[in-house]
Amino acid sequence: MRVLGLDGCPGGWAGALVDGSSVELCRYDGWDLAAPLAEDVDVVAVDIPIGLPAPGQRRTAETAARALLGVRRSSVFPAPPRELLGLASHAETVAASRALTGRGVSIQAYNIFGRIAAVDASVTPADQARLVEVHPELAWLELAGRDLGSKRRAAGRDAREAVIRRVWDVGPRLAGAKRDDVLDALVCAWTAQRWLAGAAVLLPDRPERDPRGLLMAIAA
Repeated sequence: MRVLGLDGCPGGWAGALVDGSSVELCRYDGWDLAAPLAEDVDVVAVDIPIGLPAPGQRRTAETAARALLGVRRSSVFPAPPRELLGLASHAETVAASRALTGRGVSIQAYNIFGRIAAVDASVTPADQARLVEVHPELAWLELAGRDLGSKRRAAGRDAREAVIRRVWDVGPRLAGAKRDDVLDALVCAWTAQRWLAGAAVLLPDRPERDPRGLLMAIAA
């Protein structure tokens, strides 16, 4: 099986292209998924919301992921409705969100809205035959069987590298990407293999569709 795992990095995506036991680290410029989806792979697994809720709704996938993650639940940002994408500033987005949903938007979540918009504009329901959404913290929990600590700390990154090296003997070094970005791309690729084999956990087990017909589900 040939799969591609993707995690956001400055200006684009950090990628882990896995062909059997061979791993190639790569980088894609830009935030849309046109280039990754053009790769000759069976599955593309990406750390980004695919399928966006209607105003006032929440994705069941995120609720289920938070429940499983426990202490890491804050790493799951609520996916925004499309009406909040492309606004001029964080302040404008917060005001619009309060009017639409009754909730604000954190600056951390707002900072990835541009990436979410680019992905949303570049994928279709047909792409989801081989495109799957992954939340890395959930994938790490599935792979390691335990919490690995915060990836913002060296100990957490070291723990993740030790775990992924049990799967592939590869160092998470890629020009233009941080170490934790590459580690997350690798665990997305691991999840892509599981999804292709029918062994991945899918949240929820009966995925919902958004107003555009995109499936809203997280695999791990």
